[in-house]
Amino acid sequence: MRAARSVVIVASFLVCLTVAPSCIAQVAEPGAEPPSEFIVAGAYGPPTPSWSPNGQELAYTVATKKGPMIHKVNLASGATQRLCEGYAPSWSAKGDKIALLRDKGDLYVVPASGGNAEKLAEGRVWTDDSRLAWSPDGRYVAFQKVAQWAATGPRTGSWLFCGDVYLAEPASGEVRRLTRFKEVFPNDWYQLNPRVYGWTPDGKNVVIACPEVGEYPAGVVGIDVTGGEATLLLERTSFVCLSPDGKRLVGAVYRKDPPRSRDFEEFIVEGILADRHVRTIAPADRIWRLTVSWPQRLAVGAGRTGAGRQSGYKLTLFHLDGGTQRILTKGDVYEAAPACSPDGSLVAFYRHANGQSHLYVMRPDGTQSRLVASSQE
Repeated sequence: MRAARSVVIVASFLVCLTVAPSCIAQVAEPGAEPPSEFIVAGAYGPPTPSWSPNGQELAYTVATKKGPMIHKVNLASGATQRLCEGYAPSWSAKGDKIALLRDKGDLYVVPASGGNAEKLAEGRVWTDDSRLAWSPDGRYVAFQKVAQWAATGPRTGSWLFCGDVYLAEPASGEVRRLTRFKEVFPNDWYQLNPRVYGWTPDGKNVVIACPEVGEYPAGVVGIDVTGGEATLLLERTSFVCLSPDGKRLVGAVYRKDPPRSRDFEEFIVEGILADRHVRTIAPADRIWRLTVSWPQRLAVGAGRTGAGRQSGYKLTLFHLDGGTQRILTKGDVYEAAPACSPDGSLVAFYRHANGQSHLYVMRPDGTQSRLVASSQE
């Protein structure tokens, strides 16, 4: 298996769909049983909260007895609003719509002000470290959709899973496939998943991470939205946060070349895309998500300890210029899913402690954290 395939088994895609995004991860000792609210839709981490373009509101997932719900909160007033059923919200660049998932991974879009949610695509749209990513002009939502089929030959009796990148256009309802990973799926693999991270600022390419398979190179790749052509942006790199100007990214590099699924990331790096130069920032231990305050040159990563339900999450601070790191999570809590505000002044995250899950914000350096809303009903 190659590293761009997520180690999360897609067969468990709908496990515990009714649970809320756990909240920021303070590390329990590996082997400690995490709260049920910590696992959403089969993912090992909670759905990342999403900032409005003006940085004044957050959309987030709330666990309820009837299933996950999308809420939003105004940070200035503290007022909250329930929008609709679903999880994994993603605010459009124009601020007028929010993409989300519902049921068995169906893709929906709801007005950010509230109203009826419209279905765009059905079945097995998948997020974890992959994202629902709006184009800069708000025309498209890029996402990963997973195909499942019965294996033949040596793997007869098992299921194979392969993700491909799609575009949905809310205005027209059109959905089209950009990649062809399933057509080049290796016979000796059981799972392949590209990770959708965002867009280049010109809106011409969807930025993904993928393994080396067929015509697709291993690393961070730009997929042209007109013809699906793949262009290598930075090799052997994953779990990416792209700078607003599209010239730099912060990610984690694979330990081996070619990467394989269990060869977890070893170093946090900053890449300059124009010349594909990579600068090592600091060692990393299983960092699965990254967010960056580009103005302050600080990165916050969420890392997992243990495996499956016997896992914990912690947040780690990386100083991009100083090359140092510091674990932010303390005590017997879970903290995860960090998301930096558009201006880089705040980081939102989830915290789960004492059976309760909440949404917090803090400064990028980990100071001045404050509770903004409950993510559990």
